[in-house]
Amino acid sequence: MRLTALLRRAQGKIGGQKVAQGASVPAPIEGWDAVSPIAAMSPKRAVRMDNWFPQPDWVELRRGFVLHVTTVSSSPIETLATYTGISSNKMFAAVADIIVDVTSASSAPASVSGLTNARFQHVNFATTGGNFLYMVNGADLPRYYDGAVWAAPTITGITAEDAIGIAVHKNRLWFVLNDSSDAAYLDVDSIQGAATVFPLGGNWSLGGFLMAIASWSLDAGDGPDDYLAFISSRGQVSVFKGIDPDTDFEIVGTYSIGAPIGRRCVTKVGADVAVICNDGVVPLSKALIYERAAVSKVTMTQRIQRVMNESARSFKNNFGWQLISYPRG
Repeated sequence: MRLTALLRRAQGKIGGQKVAQGASVPAPIEGWDAVSPIAAMSPKRAVRMDNWFPQPDWVELRRGFVLHVTTVSSSPIETLATYTGISSNKMFAAVADIIVDVTSASSAPASVSGLTNARFQHVNFATTGGNFLYMVNGADLPRYYDGAVWAAPTITGITAEDAIGIAVHKNRLWFVLNDSSDAAYLDVDSIQGAATVFPLGGNWSLGGFLMAIASWSLDAGDGPDDYLAFISSRGQVSVFKGIDPDTDFEIVGTYSIGAPIGRRCVTKVGADVAVICNDGVVPLSKALIYERAAVSKVTMTQRIQRVMNESARSFKNNFGWQLISYPRG
């Protein structure tokens, strides 16, 4: 008995030294976890993931890059936008006061010059007259590309330079107006002409201005439909249904989320819309059915909520907050 006990105590030692023993640890395929206690954290999560991306069965090291093109300006590129036509595709970079064609791997001259800033919001919009890449920045006249040339539309009824956000809803262009609680829209199938102002401030008890507009597909019980969501700078979201804002628009309700961060705070994710806000990245479908106090439990950033909140407090005024969906990756 005594000899057996001594042998057991000696296991794992050679010459009085401890011997390392191997252990199998699963890859952190569930990603970064900044909220769970380490002792209770799933081994499939990581407390830190710098330059690693979770895949279904493994984690992948961030890849390097290949230089595509050098623009004619040394300033940072603040907008990348793609034109997707029927027979051609183009990619443009807005940098400093110009827009440059960066489709091919060779430096190109400026397509548009004399701009006030390079921070554009953009959409692709198809009409009976063609396919267009439409861009606005809240300081210059809107610009559109028709597959061959750039032009500035003629818009009346508003100060066109105030258009700082843009959305497509039921074959109509909608604009966010800078420093205003009003939206504006053009006629169906139009890229220019008379714009009609759509006031929203009366729906927002917290005040603020219109930050973003998003077209949103939702099944509200009577079948799927496309709704239009207007998001205020204070985090109030007014949702409307209907086809023609002149005749049959009807408000569904006004809901509260955290204050949105940046003009590029909305992104379509499937049929839903994700919003970057102080509460994290919130799906609008959850904002309708949860009180704001409970929204943090259903955000897309739930596992990194503490870091998200800290980053929002410290850096919410920095330019560059944006979600990009990349299904291929």
